[in-house]
Amino acid sequence: MDKFTIIANGAENRRGKNQAVARKIADYLDECKFDRVLLAGEEFGKVIPSFEHFKDVVALKESLERYKPKGYYILIKGSNSMKLAQLQEIL
Repeated sequence: MDKFTIIANGAENRRGKNQAVARKIADYLDECKFDRVLLAGEEFGKVIPSFEHFKDVVALKESLERYKPKGYYILIKGSNSMKLAQLQEIL
């Protein structure tokens, strides 16, 4: 089965280190060789052009509702402030 991850960059990570943290996450995701990566949060969009990016979780959820992934193991990671738990009901 293919691997798929959803990562969101939350509000508590806004102390001038956002882009550095986003870059480290991107480097790690490259190493993991996920088949598909979806990112939500403004900082990801500034530094990670190689993955699918959404401005926020609302836009990500709308996309997932239209194109539901099938046949994947899915890792969802993000802070509670990003409200990623709402994605479970549509996956």
